[in-house]
Amino acid sequence: MDGGYALKMPMAVFDDDPRFQALGRWAAADRTVIFCCDPKGRLWETSLRLRTINDHPAVVRAMAEGRLLVVYPDHEVEAGFLSFDPR
Repeated sequence: MDGGYALKMPMAVFDDDPRFQALGRWAAADRTVIFCCDPKGRLWETSLRLRTINDHPAVVRAMAEGRLLVVYPDHEVEAGFLSFDPR
């Protein structure tokens, strides 16, 4: 999964909101790889960058079980379209 797509889709809502839990289970994959350009591997819930989901229980569980792999660079990547200031 492209990290940019992850920014546009509030994925944590599938676990947090009972209305979307069935959809989340239906769309779940056995394993997911996310490529993000954040040098700290932060998974932002939306492009506003107000909340990361790295500590969300479902994300922590998926990473611990080897079902989620986040690939990110070891240095800052220049990308003019990224805004690190949520204001």
